[in-house]
Amino acid sequence: MKLDILAFGAHPDDVEICAGGFLSKMEKLGYKTGVIDLTRGENGTFGTPEQRKKESIKASAILKLSARETLDMGDAKVADNEENRIILAEKIRFYKPTLLLLPYWQDQHPDHVTASILGEKGAFYAGLKNLKIPLASHKIKTVFFYQLHEFVFPSFIVDISDEFAIKMKAIKAYHSQFGMKERKDFLERLETKAKFCGSLVKTRFGEPFISKVPLKISDPFKILC
Repeated sequence: MKLDILAFGAHPDDVEICAGGFLSKMEKLGYKTGVIDLTRGENGTFGTPEQRKKESIKASAILKLSARETLDMGDAKVADNEENRIILAEKIRFYKPTLLLLPYWQDQHPDHVTASILGEKGAFYAGLKNLKIPLASHKIKTVFFYQLHEFVFPSFIVDISDEFAIKMKAIKAYHSQFGMKERKDFLERLETKAKFCGSLVKTRFGEPFISKVPLKISDPFKILC
């Protein structure tokens, strides 16, 4: 299956929280989107892996993802090793995305940091023609990083004003994580952050992303708002 955009997340719900609006927007524009969770979230404070799997299926349907997979690299134990790099390289070769979304490389949760490192190394491995792993080599054109706990001034902000309600519906599909009263403040903080990011680009809601490299622009007028 060919995807335009593939997002890696350390745990089920990571991508929805940080890039759900972006993925919904891209799907509306006709792009094929997909998410791969590196773990089942089995060591999380709330819920069970079985619950989170059902919830991820529901969230995927809300975002109209073309593909969703959940791997089993060990919640709170994700390791940057050869085996995991090759697993992600094989996924990239299978889905052949143009754009890869990864967690920002600095975060308080070690799984998020390692997922970012693994994603970049997996993308590099996927492009090596002589690396003896299944499927033909594939080079990612662009990698963008979404923000989790840390806030860093972004390279760009995507206007998700029309997609914010869909994003929140996908997040709330994880009832085991956000269905209790004590998690209400988390959802309120998400909305506050989205409003703040939106205010930076003069829109209602926004999602921030980071690029490690300068973005090439052929026609600057096309990015004017």
